[in-house]
Amino acid sequence: MSINHSIALYTFPSKSESPKEIVVNLYYNLAKTNYVTANPKQRGYYLSAQPIEKFKTDGGINFVRFGAYTGTHLLIKPAKSYSASELTKLAAYISKEKVKKLVDWVIANNNFSPEDYDLKEIS
Repeated sequence: MSINHSIALYTFPSKSESPKEIVVNLYYNLAKTNYVTANPKQRGYYLSAQPIEKFKTDGGINFVRFGAYTGTHLLIKPAKSYSASELTKLAAYISKEKVKKLVDWVIANNNFSPEDYDLKEIS
């Protein structure tokens, strides 16, 4: 069983395709092995940016679709164990430059149009 501790920092909706968004999260990773690359991931706090699509079925069920290899992450602080207060403290001090770097990577590597996202909040 995996426990995921995270804080959503930013959401950038697409101006032209309403179900699409780029989400930026700060999270703690328990240092598990990446099953695709077989590389271990260091235990600690990470900043990530990921494009998603939100859908709602006719029956009212909400879905979120994530694509493989569409997002990126950055180790912010190595840590042996999770602390809610540390996660909150780090969230307050994440620089807009780091967020912009990850969001720009997502836009460039997914062939998105930069004009389609309002990034004034991190510019």
